[in-house]
Amino acid sequence: MTPLGRVLSYCSLLRIAFDAIFGALLFLQCLFSLQHMFVLMLPWIVSLRNFSLWHFMVPNVG
Repeated sequence: MTPLGRVLSYCSLLRIAFDAIFGALLFLQCLFSLQHMFVLMLPWIVSLRNFSLWHFMVPNVG
């Protein structure tokens, strides 16, 4: 293999490695943003659920 071929294969390996690393980082960032959104929405969901349970509870008559 010529030195140029070695450099090109090394560069392509580096590019594959960087693509994998940045892809994983992007995936983690997406996961964290979804988790953050879920944490922010959780009190709203819980209060809405409690509100609906409180107002639409059918009394047990019998």
